[in-house]
Order: sequence, then structure tokens, then C-alpha cells
Amino acid sequence: PRGAGEVVHVVGRFKGSTLLSGTNDFVVDALDLADGRRPRYEFPEGSFSHPCGSANERSLDWLVARVDNIRANLGRAPNLLELYCGCGNHTVALAPATGRTVAVEVDARLTAAAKRNLDRNGVANATIVTDTVGASRGVHRALRAKRSGDVCFDLLLVDPPRRGLDAATRKCLAAYDHVLFVSC
Repeated sequence: PRGAGEVVHVVGRFKGSTLLSGTNDFVVDALDLADGRRPRYEFPEGSFSHPCGSANERSLDWLVARVDNIRANLGRAPNLLELYCGCGNHTVALAPATGRTVAVEVDARLTAAAKRNLDRNGVANATIVTDTVGASRGVHRALRAKRSGDVCFDLLLVDPPRRGLDAATRKCLAAYDHVLFVSC
């Protein structure tokens, strides 16, 4: 439900043209999660976002429940490494249940939106990194070592583009006891 006086922006695309109802090349939307949170997200024009808000909410609820189960099994909050974080859709929902989250995106425009989404939702325990996941030795080194700096990762979340994961990243998945794989 929308609040009284709330401004609605629409971004439309048709045959290579973009139509904006205002000056922003993004829309901001809120999702209602089962745990009572209502995160607000900036979704940039041209980026992937789930086309059905209620399905996105259920997907996030499912992922949060999985992280809560992993947390219970570990006896502490897991540290999360997220690949292909986009505008931070999963990051914003999951980071509060983790000790530390490092989220990686290949598109600098989406990295900027993800950082704004973390700020907008008061998420302080996550870091967004722009990197070319498929070609970066640094990310693959962290994946193999399950460590980045002073953070040791217990959990890996991947939400790759349609082309899937590159061979080097797929090889690294086996090192993780807990892998959440989101796929369209």
C-alpha cells in the first residue's frame, strides 16, 4: 500500500527508448518482508530487478529464513560473500542477519545504487565492491581462501546473470559449506 501523498515515478522502456515521468532514471520502491521490515530500494533504469514485487518479497523472505537457519547452526551470525549483488536487493535484506557482508557487483552504476540502498535502509555491516567477478584474480582469491581482509566467509550467495557462472567461480563453490544460489 502506498502512503498518502507519496510520489510515484515511472520509468518505461520501449524499442530502445526510455520514458521518464520525472527527472530520475530510477524508481524507488518498498518491499514488505515477513519479519516486519519494509526496505526501500532504488532500482536504476535498465538494470535487472524482479518484475513481480510480491514474488521478490517471498524470495527475500526465503533467503532470510535460510540465513537464520545457518546462523542457528553456526551459533553465531555468518559472514556473507555475495556475488552479482546488483543494486543490493538481497544485500539490504540479508546483511542485518549477518556478522559482516561483502557484496560484489560488476556494474559501477549498480554498485553506486547498492551503496545508496544500504544507506537508505541503515545497513552498516555491509561493504559493496565493484569488480569484474569473472576476470578478477582478487575475487577468485577471496573465493578460494574464503577470506577477504579480516573477514572469513561462512556463506556464499550468488545471483549470476543469465550466462551463469564462469568456470573459475563454479570451481570455488565447493569450498563453501553454505551456498545460496539464486537463478532466473
